[in-house]
Amino acid sequence: MKSRHVVFLLLLVGFVFVVFPFFGKGQGRDSQPVASVELNPGILKSLVARGSDNTVVLRWSTSNKAGISHYSLYRGFAPVGKFSLISEIPVHGLNPGGFDYTFVDEWVINGVTYYYKIAYKTSTGAEVVYPMLVSATPSEKEGQTPPESLEQYRLFANYANLSTAPTTIDFYVRNSGKVRLEIYDLNGKEVKTLVSRDFLPGIYTLDLTNEDLDAGVYFVKMTGDHGFSTMQKVLVVK
Repeated sequence: MKSRHVVFLLLLVGFVFVVFPFFGKGQGRDSQPVASVELNPGILKSLVARGSDNTVVLRWSTSNKAGISHYSLYRGFAPVGKFSLISEIPVHGLNPGGFDYTFVDEWVINGVTYYYKIAYKTSTGAEVVYPMLVSATPSEKEGQTPPESLEQYRLFANYANLSTAPTTIDFYVRNSGKVRLEIYDLNGKEVKTLVSRDFLPGIYTLDLTNEDLDAGVYFVKMTGDHGFSTMQKVLVVK
């Protein structure tokens, strides 16, 4: 009888030493912190926009960048509505502590408020827009040229090649007047008129697609009152 009790006790002790350490190790694994690099790619910790003379400086900080190929910067002229892609910033690498980024937007005008948001694109091509939105209003420095002598019109450079997705053409009209936007090929031949009418003061955005355009280099020409004329290059890729 005693021998049976001894055998039972030995089996019970073996069970305690074998099974309980197993659960203990499992709990230890579950309680260990998991690196956010794998759980939350591209966390945006901060986004700041500051305006200066004809520039807006954007600074943002991320906690990590696992699985991210680059950041996309978008600019708009209102909190809601149309936003245009202005730049794509490659990631600096992989670091659980994250990195700080800076971008200087020089295609802005003093006295105009601009809104910015950021998205990240994964290695699979999916794009996720952060919910954070910031704004800034560039302004001239004291003692500089007064606003009355600022340019009457301005044609902003479009970003990204024109392929299957449309790009945007942004332009500024300081005083009411007629604006004409045309597309020319390398030989100086007009191939398309985008718009030709009177505009009120403000900043406008036009969508530009590759319809009726062969692959190659083109120029968007903007003309206005008082002999104003300027051009920007556009590359069509098919």
